[in-house]
Amino acid sequence: MKKTSTVQLVRNATLKIRYAGHTMLIDPVLADKGTLISALGVNKTPRVHLTIPIQDIIGGVDMVLLTHNHIDHYEPSVPTHLPKEIPFYVQPLSLFLNVKYLLRK
Repeated sequence: MKKTSTVQLVRNATLKIRYAGHTMLIDPVLADKGTLISALGVNKTPRVHLTIPIQDIIGGVDMVLLTHNHIDHYEPSVPTHLPKEIPFYVQPLSLFLNVKYLLRK
């Protein structure tokens, strides 16, 4: 039987989903372990190392979905790893969303 859909847990909330011929990266956090501060400013985040090379994580990605703007669901280094053509899908922008990273200026 041919596998047509997969869900791969990358880290915490980060998922890579292959479905209907598309590959989505959900809530990407690609920063090194402990290089960021949690949303509440209490802990270092991410709390674990990536176990998959970044090139494997982003390979074949057609789109990025951001469920919300917390540091454990999206962080500023993400656009540096992705081609500019990849669209980002987000909830309506808020005062807390840093638009320059989404627009990659």
